Amino acid sequence: MQGKIVWLLLIWGLPLMAQANKAGFFPRDSNDGSNAPYYDKSEEEQARAHFQDKDYAGAIPFFKKAVQYDPKNAADQYYLGRCQAQLGHWREAAFSYHVSNQLKASAIVAAAEKRAFEKLSDGDKKWYQNQLKRWKKPQ
Repeated sequence: MQGKIVWLLLIWGLPLMAQANKAGFFPRDSNDGSNAPYYDKSEEEQARAHFQDKDYAGAIPFFKKAVQYDPKNAADQYYLGRCQAQLGHWREAAFSYHVSNQLKASAIVAAAEKRAFEKLSDGDKKWYQNQLKRWKKPQ
């Protein structure tokens, strides 16, 4: 009986574990040997490919994942803001631009943040201000 259970676990369990692993359910070590979560650089390339194809909605999840795993990457934060602005998500765009500008000061990004902020309603401006209070620059 135990042999059958082991066999069933192998037949059913391994494919399920492989799917869970692929979906990021199990934490893995990073590519560079640090303890940071695993991040596949091809996802950043996919984000940029979606952006170049003007598929802004398709690029956003990839850029969000990129900035989650590398919160100091000002360029990805900026491109996330560009995608959000292209879709009319002004409050998210203004915040993404703000973060990018705080990570690496740029007059272009500051102007983009200002333009996005000017498009916000009063309620969105409150949301934006609350996000600024909660955000801390990564060390």
